[in-house]
Amino acid sequence: MTPLHICFISLNSYPLFVANHSGYFGGAELQISLIAKTLAKDKRIQVSLIVGDYGQKPLETIENVTLYRAFRQNRKFNLEALWFFKLLKDINADVYVERTLNLKVGLVALWCRIFGKKFVYMVAHDWDVQLNHGHYLKGLAKYSFDWGLKMANLIICQTPAQKDRLRIIFGLNSRVIRSVAAAAKSRVTKRHWLLWVGRADKWKQPELFIRLAAKLPQEKFVMICRPGNDRPYFKQICRIAQKQTNLRFFPGVSLNKINHYYQSAKALVNTSAVEGWPNTFLQAGIANTPVISLMVNPDGFINRYSCGLCGNDLVDSYRRLSKKMGTNHYRYVQKFHSPKNAERLGRILLNHFGRTAA
Repeated sequence: MTPLHICFISLNSYPLFVANHSGYFGGAELQISLIAKTLAKDKRIQVSLIVGDYGQKPLETIENVTLYRAFRQNRKFNLEALWFFKLLKDINADVYVERTLNLKVGLVALWCRIFGKKFVYMVAHDWDVQLNHGHYLKGLAKYSFDWGLKMANLIICQTPAQKDRLRIIFGLNSRVIRSVAAAAKSRVTKRHWLLWVGRADKWKQPELFIRLAAKLPQEKFVMICRPGNDRPYFKQICRIAQKQTNLRFFPGVSLNKINHYYQSAKALVNTSAVEGWPNTFLQAGIANTPVISLMVNPDGFINRYSCGLCGNDLVDSYRRLSKKMGTNHYRYVQKFHSPKNAERLGRILLNHFGRTAA
């Protein structure tokens, strides 16, 4: 039987296929890379991935995933659209997969509709299933995304709450598959600091972590904060962070090296106002590290499984932490977010698009 050819589109994912690459990636890219690498082990599935232009070869195969070079992420998509559509045609996959709010969702859905291909959208953030999308997209981009979402042959959500919102707000059905954590063995190590990892986006509220450091001068803090789309805001966060003497600031750390910071953390602190299912939570979990979260608590798992604390008083949460919460977090991630979730996605795709999954 001919393998089911699945092509993921994720322009920022290339750094996750090259050891110690310093390029930007986010949680959505990490999920795509983990899923693609897992599915590529299945002989019934052929996996391709369209990535951005990092100066690499036009075509590479890494861990059985065929990587196609597109254009640089910061280029205007409308300048590259025709060439991009030609690339989709040349790849000639059976199924094309997008993840995250962006203009391409509608355009890829349209291309799939014209050429008889299947389109899958994977929800990456709670904003994806909100009517205004957190005001992240406007005008043509919002219309394109909304239309593409409605045209998807299959939608994959991260949580039951996202599934419910998608049905109530958009009238669309979906399947729920939990996010995937990288396979890793728990390592007990000495804990040195409180950790924050993310982008300098205003909705992630990184300044609250710096204020927490000021309130707990006896503690050490590590902040790994990549630039977001708002460069002046990133520079502002850098300036404030550098004035805080008990805080070490890093503008980015490669995936290969970041586990050290999780494994040496007393807790991961999340200050976001909204998220999907943060990959930072999963990375903390496999490192035996509990979570202190201001507002984000998908499926209520932090309290339900005692993986840390969620509440509007970060100092109080810090004082109530226990080592047991880190152990609980590790066990939770191992049970509910193993690579088996990617294998389940593979079975769903095989069944949904005309193949028989064993």
